Amino acid sequence: MSLFSRDTEGKLTTLQKQGGSVLADVREALLQTSDHVEAVLELFRMELREYGERQARRIVALVIGVFLLLCAYAVFCAFACVLLSMWLGWLWAVASVCLLNALLGGVAVVVGIKCKPGAIAPATVQEIKDDVQCIKLMLKGNTKS
Repeated sequence: MSLFSRDTEGKLTTLQKQGGSVLADVREALLQTSDHVEAVLELFRMELREYGERQARRIVALVIGVFLLLCAYAVFCAFACVLLSMWLGWLWAVASVCLLNALLGGVAVVVGIKCKPGAIAPATVQEIKDDVQCIKLMLKGNTKS
């Protein structure tokens, strides 16, 4: 005896009416659960789409910014080498600029490692936590009765 019925396309839609209040309650609970799961999935899809759009804009801006900064930085390093070579000589000027670059690069790597990415779908995660809490409360209430 199947509790589920299928529509003309063969998709599972609803429970068959079997004439008992328990079965009607189960049918209603399954339908509401199905609707809720669909809503949570749609929320997750929407959040994922928004996150992807933000990340795409962020990546484009970062690529352009890094390219421009690298060009400016190369010119700055060449200028610094020329200025320092007047006092230190070419060898020490280039060594000083390289040492400064290595120190700044090390600091940047440490800062980059310490940065943590944010949550991808916070509203969906919160909704699932709320659902789990509701189920726990419901089960706790059922064990007392």
